[in-house]
Order: sequence, then C-alpha cells, then structure tokens
Amino acid sequence: MRKALTLLMTFLCANVALAQNKPLACQVDASAGLKWENGQWKTARFIEGKFILVLQGNTLTKESAAKALGVPYPDLVTCSVYEYDKRITCTDPSGGNLIFQPKNLKGGMSELLGSLSQSSDRDTINVSAFTCQPY
Repeated sequence: MRKALTLLMTFLCANVALAQNKPLACQVDASAGLKWENGQWKTARFIEGKFILVLQGNTLTKESAAKALGVPYPDLVTCSVYEYDKRITCTDPSGGNLIFQPKNLKGGMSELLGSLSQSSDRDTINVSAFTCQPY
C-alpha cells in the first residue's frame, strides 16, 4: 500500500510540474538583416523558421530561449520580466536578444554582435519578428 501511495504521489507531482510549462509553437513572420560583403554592409533576407518557446510561470525557460537564439549553453542566457507590461526579454553574451509578449504571443529576435567587429570578416546582423500559438 505504501509503494502504491508513493507511486501515485510521484505521478501527480510530475503532472503538476509538466502542467506549469506551456510550450508554444513559434513561426518567424519575417526576417532580414545585413551581410558583410566586399568591405560593406549589404541588405539581405533570411530564412523564416520555426521553433518552440516554453513559458514557465511568467518567464521563458532558459533552454527554450537558448535554442531560439542558437546558443549551445542555456546557462549563458538571462531572461527578465518587465512588471509594467509583463514582456519577457532574454539575452545571451554573444549579442543575441529575444523579446516576447505573452499577452499577444508575439515577439522578435536580433543578433547584433557583428556590428562590433573591426575585422574584414564580420558576422551577419539580423532581426526577426515571430508569432506563437499554444502547442
């Protein structure tokens, strides 16, 4: 009887923990930016992709934000919630930014590190707008 009760409690706790995470299927609506070619910036369009964000309480999980930003180490991502309108911003040290509004499930991402480089081989600068829906 004790084992059955322990198993039941474990199952219920696991379901409660899973229920707190809300996965969102996100689609990039538009993406554009700048590529460094022949010593100057050239405008460019980028591939519009899909990704998953996971709401956990009033913020995003570091793991889902890191995947969306293309960061291999989630611990490098920092997310903050603005009390005024509950928007979430996540940043990574390589110049990636994500902003998301849970009220309307819209957001944007940018990668700006390439703008700092002094080398002749600069990273691309880009910005994307996206929309999510419950998954």
